[in-house]
Amino acid sequence: MQEKILEVQKPLRKSGIDLLKIIAILLICISHANQTLRGVYDFPSFNFWNAVSVAMSPFGQFGNILFVTCSCFFLADKDRTRTEKTVNLLFDSTLISICILMIFLLSGQSLDLKTIVHQILPDLFAMNWFVPCYVVFYITAPIAIKGLRQLPQKVHFAFILFFAVAYGCLGIVGIGIIGSTLLSFFHILIIITYLKWYTPKIFESKKKNFIVFIISMLFFYVCYFGFMLLAKKISFFGRFSFTSMNSPLLLVPLIALFNCFAAMKFNSKFISYLSGLSLFVYVIHENYLLRSITRVAYYNYVLENFGENLAIIWLILCGIFMFVVGFALAALYKETLHRLTAKLSSAAMKLITKLYDFVYVKIFERNK
Repeated sequence: MQEKILEVQKPLRKSGIDLLKIIAILLICISHANQTLRGVYDFPSFNFWNAVSVAMSPFGQFGNILFVTCSCFFLADKDRTRTEKTVNLLFDSTLISICILMIFLLSGQSLDLKTIVHQILPDLFAMNWFVPCYVVFYITAPIAIKGLRQLPQKVHFAFILFFAVAYGCLGIVGIGIIGSTLLSFFHILIIITYLKWYTPKIFESKKKNFIVFIISMLFFYVCYFGFMLLAKKISFFGRFSFTSMNSPLLLVPLIALFNCFAAMKFNSKFISYLSGLSLFVYVIHENYLLRSITRVAYYNYVLENFGENLAIIWLILCGIFMFVVGFALAALYKETLHRLTAKLSSAAMKLITKLYDFVYVKIFERNK
């Protein structure tokens, strides 16, 4: 009798979610290109291209919410995370920043001491806010997840309602509640864990989620532009803000969009590989020197030599260029210098663990 060997197949990674992370980075690149342009060029107030630029302004927040949502989906079933991964990310962020600093210095760019120090220690001085915030979130998320698992479903849902009112609705009308960007990450985590644990079928209906996405995104833009126009006549309406990470007017459409991509059933190693580069792209394209010197110089040159009428075209080209070149440089970095930081982070974790154990023993074992 021939024995049958059952092979346990590893579940395929959802490439639809990986694809959405790549799209999130594209939105962020376009948004950052838009921010720089609006810093050096004033669009005519009542101008179609100004309206397009204003419509692009929330793209960065779209991308941030989508990126965090994708991460929360994969974190929802993890009781622990790899601390070494966060140490590696900090090493990568620092090394990338130093490499860019060296390129500027070797090219003859004059930089003050403060800027140089900030480039050497980018995460300590929050030169790119997303990286240190994401690292803290990634490390502490398992604690929140374990806590949420102990809650009854009804209480978990009550937390969603509390955040929706206290930080979502009240945030829209400009009522100050103590909060932070990190808290916004946990707000998304609370929502995604609830959906994944208690309503998994919500990820299966692409059609319904897409309809919710279209309708709620249209509603967002109606409010976004409507209140902006009202604020020009009545200053009171200027206090309304619809673009925070806690805004239900953003969370509803973007989580619905996430659900559409989560429902996709395909696997692509190439897309998964690019998705793995996304944080590198974020760190590279939004480096302080590149955004404050290179992007500004680019816009000054094209606007002066090719005319301001094509400003929106230069914006889009800048965003796409940062996206494409960012991924190319990220791939090059991952296959070269990232291998060094991986070894360094492994050695650093061993040292940190030894130091922690030593301190723990000295403090607690001595009292026994």
